[in-house]
Amino acid sequence: MSVADLPTELIARIFVDAVQPTDHHSVDNGTLQTLPLVCWRWHDIAYDTPELWRIISVHLDQVVDAVSEASCRAKLATLVRRAKSKLALVVSISRGSDPHHANIAACLDQVAPFLEVLTLGYSTRIAERARWTLPRARNLRQLRWTTTGTSPVFRWPDDIDTFPLLRDVDICIAYEWHDHTGQVAQIFSHCPNLATLELDLDLHSSSPINMELKSLRKLDIRAVGPALVPVLSALRLPALKEVNIDAVTGGDLRDLFSGPLATARSIDIGTGVTIDDALAMCLVHCPQLRHLHLDIDGGDDEYDDLEGFLELMSYPLAGTKEWICPRLLSLRMSGLELNRVAQAILTFAQNRTEPPFEDNAFTGRFHRLKRLAIGLPPEAVVPTLIDYGWLNSTLEGLGLSTSLT
Repeated sequence: MSVADLPTELIARIFVDAVQPTDHHSVDNGTLQTLPLVCWRWHDIAYDTPELWRIISVHLDQVVDAVSEASCRAKLATLVRRAKSKLALVVSISRGSDPHHANIAACLDQVAPFLEVLTLGYSTRIAERARWTLPRARNLRQLRWTTTGTSPVFRWPDDIDTFPLLRDVDICIAYEWHDHTGQVAQIFSHCPNLATLELDLDLHSSSPINMELKSLRKLDIRAVGPALVPVLSALRLPALKEVNIDAVTGGDLRDLFSGPLATARSIDIGTGVTIDDALAMCLVHCPQLRHLHLDIDGGDDEYDDLEGFLELMSYPLAGTKEWICPRLLSLRMSGLELNRVAQAILTFAQNRTEPPFEDNAFTGRFHRLKRLAIGLPPEAVVPTLIDYGWLNSTLEGLGLSTSLT
């Protein structure tokens, strides 16, 4: 059997795998442009396979005047036709001089009705770009905004109140001297059905965002300014299930955990957060928590802090029979040197699997721990590996899974 004998559907599937449209490829991708030139059959199959054309990256730096704008608009119109009116667009703007905003905006507005995914990487030093308006894409489902310019903020279109289909937003603004609190508030007001929000930006204002978003299920907060806690503490997120936190400083974390994070069932805490007894007391406000991941920085002080954290998590609260995170099923710790906290880990494991009091049989609110996984630092030496094997065997003897995945 030759390639000519293969069914059209199979050839189309091979094309999709060859071009890898799940990765962002360029309009001028060599494979994508070559396939239609092989023969008329391949030409027709390529142009009749929308998956090949739905994830396209374009460099709008090339749009510098009306002529280049017309060329770009013609190319985008072709892509929309081949993609059957469903488009995921990856836009790059990185010119060090005037990026001709009006021409670029016209190109994006042309395809806005068909946009379902927009990833915009914006790095320019032109202060004019401080107010970059998003396309009027009413069908937008996913938005990624990444910028490294000097005044890079964006605004929502004035003539669209909400984006009801937009459920996934990731905002990364690497500019420390602008307060983006207002932009964060607008995300909540413009995206009533938002399910996933990732924020990596600076906040300076301490004015709380007093809003409720019933649809948000995942919140990822990275490298933000000291005003994060007071700004977000008044949010009401009743459906929140998964939280990732890193480099959160300032404010009282207790307000964050007792407020918007209280319903979380899975929390991932990065190296930028101090893991100590104060953090353990913050988790008192998360009774629904099932899965906890701690990324350990490895400093001497941090191991002392971690011991305090594990001690509080190993017993009921003083004078009560109430545990912190009574429904906790899984604890995973990464980057850990075992010789510093091995005994504290073992005590935690024993008390969470065999409680040190008689009248608890893992009924009601208190659940038995099922997994305790330890990830060693990359530079771990042989003695540490031996200790790691011993500890894992001991944990497994308590009926715990030690799998990192």
